[in-house]
Amino acid sequence: MLDKEALKYAVDTYVLRDQSDNTTISPLPADLKDLPKALVYAGEYELFVDDITALVRKLELANGQSAVEYEIAPVSFHDYIVCLPDDYKPSIHRYLRFLRTSVRI
Repeated sequence: MLDKEALKYAVDTYVLRDQSDNTTISPLPADLKDLPKALVYAGEYELFVDDITALVRKLELANGQSAVEYEIAPVSFHDYIVCLPDDYKPSIHRYLRFLRTSVRI
């Protein structure tokens, strides 16, 4: 199982330290103004839940609180909706509502 320190070591090995502002590595340093509405899910036990929350806060600051819907699923991990769809039907229904109301195809 991955742990945060092992993953951090792998990232530090792969990414040069002077690339911390490279938006192809992380969206956190990017200019997030004028983006479309976002729906963001995270599991409580996700390794990057703090980074995901920071991204959501930055999206809210750039575009307003109503520009982001954010759900942290308790006692859950990355891809919880895909791995356990029967347990997260309300989240799937929220996703479908978001697509119907926010995405123009």
